[in-house]
Amino acid sequence: MRKVRNIDDALRLQIIWEHLAGSS
Repeated sequence: MRKVRNIDDALRLQIIWEHLAGSS
């Protein structure tokens, strides 16, 4: 479960990061 949560967090972070980079 811990790993799954970590992956979800990483995915969410990547999505936000990409959105921010694309907005720039």
